[in-house]
Amino acid sequence: MSGNDPSIIGEKIQRAKDDAKIAIQLSREEGYEPMLAECYYEYGTNFEEKEDAANAFRMYKYSKEVALAYKHLSTSEVPVSIVTETPIPTATEIPKEEGSKLILILGSGLIGRINFLSLKRM
Repeated sequence: MSGNDPSIIGEKIQRAKDDAKIAIQLSREEGYEPMLAECYYEYGTNFEEKEDAANAFRMYKYSKEVALAYKHLSTSEVPVSIVTETPIPTATEIPKEEGSKLILILGSGLIGRINFLSLKRM
C-alpha cells in the first residue's frame, strides 16, 4: 500500500474489513454460505495481526469480491412440475451460463489455493 501514514492505512484496512463483512452477510442473506470469502477474511485477520498491511488489505478485498460473486451465480427459480411419465435421458450440453458459473467457481478456488500456497512458503 502506498503512503506511510499509519492512521490512513489503518482506516483503509478497517474499511476493507467492514466491506468484506457486509458482503459476506449479504451473501448469507441470499442463501449462500461464502466459505472462500470467509477464508480470505480470516487470512486478512491473520495478516493484520502480523502487521502486514498490504496483504491484510488485499485479503479483505478478495473476501468482498468473492462474497459478491455469489450473487451472480444465483439462478432464477424453476417452477415445479409434476412428471407423470418417466423421462428418457438424452445427451445435453451445459448451457453457457452454467459453464461460466463453473469456470468462476473453479477459478476462485484455484486463486485461493495459489494464494494459500504462496502464503505457506512465507
